[in-house]
Amino acid sequence: MKDWDIMRIRSTIFFIIFIFIIGFIYSQTLELELLKRKENRINSYYNLAKVAKDKNDKIKIMEDILNEYDKEGYSKKDKKLIDIAEKFVMEGVFDKEFEGNRLINDFPEVRLQAVKLLAKIGGDNQRDMLMNIFISDDNLVVKAEACEAFIQFGETANGDVVRTIIYVYRKYLPRYPKLIFAMINALREFVTPDSPSYDAAIYLLSEIQMGSFNNTIRQKAGEAIDYLINKGDIQDKEKKDKETKNNP
Repeated sequence: MKDWDIMRIRSTIFFIIFIFIIGFIYSQTLELELLKRKENRINSYYNLAKVAKDKNDKIKIMEDILNEYDKEGYSKKDKKLIDIAEKFVMEGVFDKEFEGNRLINDFPEVRLQAVKLLAKIGGDNQRDMLMNIFISDDNLVVKAEACEAFIQFGETANGDVVRTIIYVYRKYLPRYPKLIFAMINALREFVTPDSPSYDAAIYLLSEIQMGSFNNTIRQKAGEAIDYLINKGDIQDKEKKDKETKNNP
């Protein structure tokens, strides 16, 4: 091989290595810039949330975060977003501000957006927070949103979500259709024949089915009962088949 061929090969290899290094450095720099931009945006929202008093300002903070949540790559690792959501979701319920005898921070519209953000973030602690809101918030729209969010979070190992739904229904006897639908869907999703609250859930659904709700709600409750009973029959059959297989 001639000297100039060797030099050309070396130059090509050097050029490829150089391009790779430049590309790597650029990608690392870009990633750092994106992370820095995300951190700056979160800090900006956090600082605004700490001083915001007006309902519309709080709603805008929540909506802006929700609108860019996926684009900016927000997650449960962004603790300040959790702080913002928890601050707003508790206002007017657990965290009350008064002027004289007038409650001045009771904004269900803000809490509604905060529930949506907690559902986006996910996690056991956020589910526990929403169960507390589901129990204590008197606004039925917020309750319905929290109940719908349970589907995203999933049930706890102890069946706490189902027990909470039954408790809230018994305490408030709600009539708001969206909330009733959310309750039916959550019970259908989480209740199994092995659930400690299986009988109580079936009884509640039966009450809804036979109650003075509209036909659509009553039909959904009936379908949920059939689904849970069939689920039980399938589970019993699988159990018997397994026992037969193990004891021929």
